[in-house]
Amino acid sequence: MAKRLNTFFRTEVADMLKTEGFIHRGNSFLKETPPLVFELTLEKHRWNIGESIQFWIVLKIYMSKEDAPRFTLNNWISNFSLIFAKRIGYLWGEEHYMYSFPADNYTKALNTQVQKNFDQYLFPLLHRISTLNDLMNYLDLENQKLGFNFFSFTLAIGLARVGKLEMAKKYFQQSIGDKMLIKKTAANFNIKLE
Repeated sequence: MAKRLNTFFRTEVADMLKTEGFIHRGNSFLKETPPLVFELTLEKHRWNIGESIQFWIVLKIYMSKEDAPRFTLNNWISNFSLIFAKRIGYLWGEEHYMYSFPADNYTKALNTQVQKNFDQYLFPLLHRISTLNDLMNYLDLENQKLGFNFFSFTLAIGLARVGKLEMAKKYFQQSIGDKMLIKKTAANFNIKLE
């Protein structure tokens, strides 16, 4: 059953993503639009038993340094910053939305559901975000929707890592959480917060 799920992800989902410029690499699909990298991964539910297999599709957005080589799972830590990582259900307000892989070989309903979610939510987001400014605007809007600055800290770290210190300072200042930790993290990038 798990083997069939992997096959579904690497064939059916791959076909859906090719039109948007994603390539299959390892257990992921990647789309590079420098300075951003989009990654989609399959996350299996840990309590899958018997014939019932449930899973999530996770969207990750990375920001690269200016001179970063091509994205790989081996080099991302030193050259890229993970800015956003959410299950795609987050895009329509159901972050914990789970797909169910059918017990039989019939996957048309699953294909239809995944394609619908990609077409309605994922692809429009990818079309909106192609630059660093697009990403910052999107995360600012998400912070407003949530009513607090949930994404500011990771965005601040990412901006600082790629040398955009003034922009990073703004996001460090509006970050939520332990203020001392935020100040220490900013100081690691020679950013002084009052």
